[in-house]
Amino acid sequence: MTDASDGERNPRATPKRFRRFHFEDLVLSPVDARRLGEEIRRAFPDVKFASMEYWRHYVDWRAWRREIARARRAEPDVRPLLNVVYRMSDPSTRPMRYFDTLADAAENQFYIWREPNGWAPVWGPVDRSGIRYIVNIPPLNVLFRRGDYRCEGRAAARPSGGFVSPPRSLPESTIVELSPGHLAGTYYLHDADQKAFQFRLANILRRMTTTGLYRVDRALRRPYRETAGREATLRSMTHRYGLDAERWALARRENYFAYSSARGLFKPVSYPYAPEDFIGDDELPPREIARRANLAESERRYRAVVAAEAARRQARAKKRAERARAAPRPR
Repeated sequence: MTDASDGERNPRATPKRFRRFHFEDLVLSPVDARRLGEEIRRAFPDVKFASMEYWRHYVDWRAWRREIARARRAEPDVRPLLNVVYRMSDPSTRPMRYFDTLADAAENQFYIWREPNGWAPVWGPVDRSGIRYIVNIPPLNVLFRRGDYRCEGRAAARPSGGFVSPPRSLPESTIVELSPGHLAGTYYLHDADQKAFQFRLANILRRMTTTGLYRVDRALRRPYRETAGREATLRSMTHRYGLDAERWALARRENYFAYSSARGLFKPVSYPYAPEDFIGDDELPPREIARRANLAESERRYRAVVAAEAARRQARAKKRAERARAAPRPR
């Protein structure tokens, strides 16, 4: 570990020299998230879990609520959040708040980072919302967001619109969805520490998750015969789910995954649907016929782009070989 910042390690670093690390549409239950945090701590004992909105720990919420109430009385037709600023205490006088687990019920968006030797947060100036941000986030970091449960006809328990744990005592026909989160970051090509850290996290996550989904028509509540894994081949590291999330989805027919990048509901391929449950080709609704046509066209274009790029690489290689043959050889 080094205590130098990324800019100090390579002052000539440019945006063209980085790669993105992104597990998109990652479905994890709280149990999966807790196990993921434990595995990360086992691999990196010095890792810290901080809220992505770490500044909220320093806000005077009583003063904020008083200002909101005053703004509502003064201008009932105006959204008070547009005019009320946050009042933060001096963050340098209080320590950072860290979480013991990625399954903490009070938070579902985290920084996962490793602090350099001697690191201390440097706080920037107050912005127009009254918030101060850390300007020296540790370079070895990724962002993790855990999904939540959503239920038809139930008032949400979280501001995001979902529940920390699945509601109980539901009618058998009620749909419950487990929404996705993600694990994402960026590493610079010149930074071996960043790359190693994020690749190690990727390997941990792959061991703890699996893939393979049936897409279920929301209106008919019946699955299509093709699996959603075919669509995921055009995009890397997508549509993965944890083993406890899979157990939850298998426990009840109307428990589904709901991915943000695709319409409909999803079920693990391990769910024991009967052959007559699947929607046959002669029963496809018009929207599904149109979707498959669009998918086929997208795949055709993708393959055409790949073929064109391969042809360009081959042409460049041929020109290099010709120049090498034409160049005079040293005696």
